[in-house]
Amino acid sequence: MPGKSCKDIKETLKTFCLSEYYLPNSNVYWIKSQVEDRCTEEEEAIQVYCDFFLDGGGWTVVWKHSYMEVTPRNSSMFWYSNVHKPCLDLNGGSDGWCNIPKKIRFNPAEMLIAAYHNGVMVYAYKGGFNRNIDYHWTGSTLMDPTMIVDHCTRSQSQGVPPYPQKESAAITGLVLAKWPGHSATDTIDGDGTDDDRWAHCQLPSSISSTANSVQMTVAIFVR
Repeated sequence: MPGKSCKDIKETLKTFCLSEYYLPNSNVYWIKSQVEDRCTEEEEAIQVYCDFFLDGGGWTVVWKHSYMEVTPRNSSMFWYSNVHKPCLDLNGGSDGWCNIPKKIRFNPAEMLIAAYHNGVMVYAYKGGFNRNIDYHWTGSTLMDPTMIVDHCTRSQSQGVPPYPQKESAAITGLVLAKWPGHSATDTIDGDGTDDDRWAHCQLPSSISSTANSVQMTVAIFVR
């Protein structure tokens, strides 16, 4: 039987294996979550990617976008879009985006935003679940954020949680700033709109030989 969420799968397997410390492999799993609308409540079985390593595990990937690889961006890619494109991995590439609508279906209490460069995690922050995520671009704002890991080296950005800037590029639902309050520039895609995506992190040389404006895959998880 599919679980109701990745957290549910984690707890079920821990009980089945009779071990408080057992963690399954991070991978694709079937879940059967409850989807509500105005008239009915029904269950829908879908495949999701579960992370069982990060911060104790049990995280369901609900959105992903690979900057500088997925072009052109469009409204289907917003995290508040109703378009369902299964989230089955954390890979980048030209097809590196996904979205699961109605994220409230997982009955989450927490939300996590993580950024990767060519498969290497650069930063991850968690906070309370933001119910706007299914309806508005501000839904990616973490509530009472806590740093899990942050390898950014710029002093003004290290330790500052990602926050969606209210700019023309941010309205598309694709800008997760690393440093609130900066002045953005069109440094990534040359489309005439302001974007900051990666400009204020200053990647360490152990991750990238180029500090700024490089490939980045951002993912949103819920638990």
